[in-house]
Amino acid sequence: MQNFSIKEIIKFAAIIYFGIIAFLFLSVANKWLVNQDTDLKIKKELHTANLIGQYNSDLNACLDSIKINKQQTAEGCIKSMNESNLAKLIISWGYEDALITVDELKSQSQ
Repeated sequence: MQNFSIKEIIKFAAIIYFGIIAFLFLSVANKWLVNQDTDLKIKKELHTANLIGQYNSDLNACLDSIKINKQQTAEGCIKSMNESNLAKLIISWGYEDALITVDELKSQSQ
């Protein structure tokens, strides 16, 4: 049986200690990254919901203005809103289905 010196035992204990510390650090870092990812997803969904809400608000304001301004049409409102920077941003984030089309407006009014 081999005798271990105090120096070897201390080296071995230090390696085990730093291994445990590294493992704990990586575990905490992984949890932090998961939390950051979840937080980012929630913020993106909230921002997207706000964009879609603004789009709908602007579209409704345009449709309401038709009563006063007889030169504007519902189709014109939808076309101008769907070509706006706001609509382009909504589309770029993958929510094109949230935009109103002329066909949808006609089916809603019936």
